[in-house]
Amino acid sequence: MSFLRKSSITLLSRAGVFVLGFISQAWIARLLGPEGKGAYAVLALITSLVAQFASLGIHNAHIYLIGRKQTNLKAAAENTLIFSFVLGGIFFGIYWLGREWIDPILFKGIAPEITAWIALTFPLHLAFLLFNYLALAHDDIVGFNLPHVGRSAYILLGLALFIPWRTIDLWAVNIIWVITNVILALQSWWLIFRRQRFGLRWNPVMFRASIKFGLQSHAGTIFYLLGWRLDFLLCNIYLDTRAVGYYSVAALFGEVLWFIPQTLAVVLLPEVSRQNGEQAVRLTSQVCRLALASSALGAVCLVVLAPLLVSRIFGNDFLPALLPMWLLLPGMIFESGARILSSFFVGRGHPMTSTYAAMLVFVSNLLINLWFIPHYGITGAALASTFSYALGAAYLLWSYRRLTGTPYPQALWVQRNDRHLAGEIYRRFRGALKNG
Repeated sequence: MSFLRKSSITLLSRAGVFVLGFISQAWIARLLGPEGKGAYAVLALITSLVAQFASLGIHNAHIYLIGRKQTNLKAAAENTLIFSFVLGGIFFGIYWLGREWIDPILFKGIAPEITAWIALTFPLHLAFLLFNYLALAHDDIVGFNLPHVGRSAYILLGLALFIPWRTIDLWAVNIIWVITNVILALQSWWLIFRRQRFGLRWNPVMFRASIKFGLQSHAGTIFYLLGWRLDFLLCNIYLDTRAVGYYSVAALFGEVLWFIPQTLAVVLLPEVSRQNGEQAVRLTSQVCRLALASSALGAVCLVVLAPLLVSRIFGNDFLPALLPMWLLLPGMIFESGARILSSFFVGRGHPMTSTYAAMLVFVSNLLINLWFIPHYGITGAALASTFSYALGAAYLLWSYRRLTGTPYPQALWVQRNDRHLAGEIYRRFRGALKNG
């Protein structure tokens, strides 16, 4: 399957994720209000962070090792099944033993009964993450994207089923979230199992290779995620869940700019791992230019339309999200290009470059937020994120030029021949829509 076809399928899937996810987030915000929306954002964030932390970078290692034909799908799947529930269980045990200290810090203002149920999903979320990336490593683009569309669809279905017989509160949304994670874990497992039957067998040689590569990129992934969502946690610690509710809506609108860049970054990662050096650099530069152009255009549209969209979709209660959203937009543009370059470095076997960039984003975001959030609230959090994203993107661009010799304008400014790739992706996207 060509890069263009993979991109069009992923773009179609991401469109479904975006539309369904936006509807579910807006519905939850309407039902729970700013405070409940903020609590829900914290719960979902902690679950995702635990899964990423417990993965030890194995999901990225599988893409690299399978792409380089250094292992096979069966061995990777067998290790994934055992690893997911062992590590996920360990993290649940850590939470359970330390919940008296963890809850007041990370889950401030959220009932302990709810956080306990969320912790039970740690192994399920880890299994989903690892099996889902195995589909990508095996070049199963449909199998990779299908569960992501399903997540928002299951949440919407759950809300629709709950409303007739009980009031939707945070507890009800929590039940829907837990059930959704069960379904996603089973679905991602089945999408791999139907292609390659596997059992409960441990492959130590393959695991050592996965850990060796995975740990190199793992720190970068953790730093990246903390840099991306550290402001949510700090807003909850220094402020409250209501502030997180406002900020989550600001971030949701800002992350609209990542719709196309993230799609291209996902497809680019396995692609550059299989290409030769010259092909990988040429494709990465072109994709980076398109990502930056699409996010800049989206930012202009959001500046104009955001007041109307926030009030009509989320309600006037969420209008305090406007200023931080506007301040986030430049950072989102910088991060669009950074995601493309990160995929290049990981796919070409240089994961530490992405790690250093993510570390830079995390450290700068942490230091600035420790001062800005107590003094300027969610507005300060938005400013800190934009500045830290700019630093990370600048470092990756410098590293890309140093490694490949690519001039800065070649990676930044749209060129005439880019219209062909953009037009072809759009045509194939329309074709995918027509063909269902």
